[in-house]
Amino acid sequence: MNTEADEKLNDSSLNGSDGEALSRSDLDDDPVYTYKEQRAIIHRIDRRLVVTLGLIYCMSQIDRGNLAPFDGSDTQVGSSQILGYDNAAMGCNGDNDVGKRYFGFYVIGCIALACGGILAYGLMQMDGLSAKTGWRWIFIMEGTITCAASFLAYLFLVDFPEKADHSWRFLNKDERDFIIRRINKDRDDAIVEPFTFGRFLRPARNLEIWIFALISFFIITVASSISIFLPIILENNMGFSVAASQCLIAPPYAVAALLMALSAYLGDRYHVRGPILIANSLIALIGLPIMGFAAASGARYFGVFLVTAGTNANIPTALAYQANNVRGQWKRAFCSALFVGFGGIGGISGATIFRSQDAPSYTPGISAAIACNCLVIICVLGLSGKFLRANRQADKGHKVIADSRSFSILISGSGIAGSVFAFCLLRAYPNAHITIVERDPSLRLTGASVDIRSSAVDIIKWMGVEPTIRQQTTNEKGLQFVNASGKPVATLEASGRSDMQSVTSEYEIFRGALASIFIDPIIDRVTTIFNESIDHFEQHDDGVLVTFTKSKEVKKYDLLIAADGVRSKIRAAMLNTSPAEHILSKGVHVAYFTIKKDLLQGGQLAKWYNAPKRRGIFLRPDPDPAGRTRGNLMVITTDRELETRQKLDDAILQGNESYMKLMEEQFHDAGWLAPEVLQGMRQSDDFYCSLFGRVRSPKLQVGRVVLLGDAGYATPGIGTSLAIIGGYVLAGELLRHDGDVQMALKGYEDIMLPHVNGMGMSEGPMQYLNPETWWGISIRNAILGTVTGLKLDKVAMMVGSALGFTEKKVAMPDYPWPAER
Repeated sequence: MNTEADEKLNDSSLNGSDGEALSRSDLDDDPVYTYKEQRAIIHRIDRRLVVTLGLIYCMSQIDRGNLAPFDGSDTQVGSSQILGYDNAAMGCNGDNDVGKRYFGFYVIGCIALACGGILAYGLMQMDGLSAKTGWRWIFIMEGTITCAASFLAYLFLVDFPEKADHSWRFLNKDERDFIIRRINKDRDDAIVEPFTFGRFLRPARNLEIWIFALISFFIITVASSISIFLPIILENNMGFSVAASQCLIAPPYAVAALLMALSAYLGDRYHVRGPILIANSLIALIGLPIMGFAAASGARYFGVFLVTAGTNANIPTALAYQANNVRGQWKRAFCSALFVGFGGIGGISGATIFRSQDAPSYTPGISAAIACNCLVIICVLGLSGKFLRANRQADKGHKVIADSRSFSILISGSGIAGSVFAFCLLRAYPNAHITIVERDPSLRLTGASVDIRSSAVDIIKWMGVEPTIRQQTTNEKGLQFVNASGKPVATLEASGRSDMQSVTSEYEIFRGALASIFIDPIIDRVTTIFNESIDHFEQHDDGVLVTFTKSKEVKKYDLLIAADGVRSKIRAAMLNTSPAEHILSKGVHVAYFTIKKDLLQGGQLAKWYNAPKRRGIFLRPDPDPAGRTRGNLMVITTDRELETRQKLDDAILQGNESYMKLMEEQFHDAGWLAPEVLQGMRQSDDFYCSLFGRVRSPKLQVGRVVLLGDAGYATPGIGTSLAIIGGYVLAGELLRHDGDVQMALKGYEDIMLPHVNGMGMSEGPMQYLNPETWWGISIRNAILGTVTGLKLDKVAMMVGSALGFTEKKVAMPDYPWPAER
């Protein structure tokens, strides 16, 4: 997640528009608890959190204020640590009331600031008791209270929501589950993600995170300077006595508490923070010159009211502002840490701006405070403008809300491309809502042997599934061409390398096994709809309205992923064409099936046999201990044989029985093991047939519909690898572009389309490998036999490796994937 705007939240713009905040009925709709029961649980949590943290913060503020009458030093660091815990905890009930919670917490601190001076003055009256001076008694008494409060805090402070039922006398398991449901409904991040430094530090690239921190610095600089030096200013600048100065601290903080309450109410009620921050800063800006430069002491004291109220009311408002506009647990954690850290630096800064040598006017301190409030206004204007633009983009459908982890995506097709995409997207957005619709009654875990090449090898290693794939390969060691008697004429062995593979890949695996490896880790994290398909869809600015074929149910999704194969109906609808429009035929028709007999007699070399009229029988090993063989029957036609080609096309459309009858007609006199293969075809349970063609779509995306895998770029020989690469790139682009749908889909298209269009494939190679006549077959066998007999294929592989040649890979960015969970 880099520099794109954050999600639409409960603030985000100067006009107060939210557009996505949950209404009371939405957020409070729970399957277990009534609204009244929910409020009772939430109020109990608020009392426990807000009161406990507020009291600790109160004591911290009193301790900090103890030093003010003596040397002006600060203990802001301790206060900041408490504020950091509070900042992490206040959102545990959802963001709609976060302003009130921060107010409840901080108003207790205001009580400390208001009464701390009076308490200190009272303790000073113990001067001489037990031979100790008054200032020592301040530290002794208040320090004892602070220590006692820390022990109570250990008992009463609670853990994060998923562990809340373990805290002493707090929530039971059902109540904990309710809180988790509520948080996930509000912002989808109830469960704490595993910590890594990379995940924690990644948000540092977001400029707005640093602007939030600067807002904290500017506000706390002014607030801490006022709290520390107000007694001194009242005494030295306005002429009040020491006792009066300590007592006159209280009324301004009482007014500040009232302004805090008003700010919290308005912020939560109207889902705005930015305008309130600006208004409070303006109040402080009005008060600062009055406090510093008015002639009458009464007028200056009135200025103190404005400065104290405006500045302190901005602290909980700023906390709510950053909490509402940052999503993602570690982004929120980093922002909170930075916010609190810069606040601590602001506390140190505040201790230096009202210097003793500037008395009695303290002009540099007043000027610094004015500058800080002006900078708060500038920062808020910049951030709120950015969030407003992001909200408008989302309203127009240009953005899926970043870090909200609430992508709603429909994938048509449960094959390899869709499974890899879902796997990768759930790495980027663990709580994305993914639905897979499949026309078959169950996952189709059958199919012929496929292989993995090029960038797909790197991707399966990144996914962590490469060892599993190696364990489930077919153990095919190479390819052997044979003649009619079964005698080998040429053998092409596997290279033994993954970066430069031969005809036989290092990752030869049955399609069903590979599909299972990809989908098994995520099957419980996605919704699957079987025996169903998409009838039609309508594109809208904010999503895709999909109508299902059988149920007639209509649902809206953020994205529709067409992974429905070569004859994609979604591609046809997206481009307003027919499903066959962009299928480029190479004149290769193939039947795939499993023969329930080991025709290779335990051999690990695939066998390729050709008969005249460009007919081919291809047998591949199957490691099943029961003894099986994977069979292919291939018929290759040229552009001069359009009648035969049409006959094959029609048989495919008519169904398996029609195609099997045609194969029996075509191969009954083919020779070699043709009778056994045809018998095995009839007895197989997994027969299917297809055109060995490629798909070249002029576009891979229109609006919120995107083509993935064979639907967009089927390519014989490397189609599985392209499906893996496409799924990875599409999910990576959604991550890289931070939820900007248009930019992400355009980025995906810009990467994949040039790559697949650069794979020029003609009919020539398949025709040369499958000659028309016995003479052609004999010549081919002689050439291949010479090449492999002299090991020229291995020499070429060695030379290419020495020169640094490897399989062509896809040029794609280094995506900022979160660490694996």
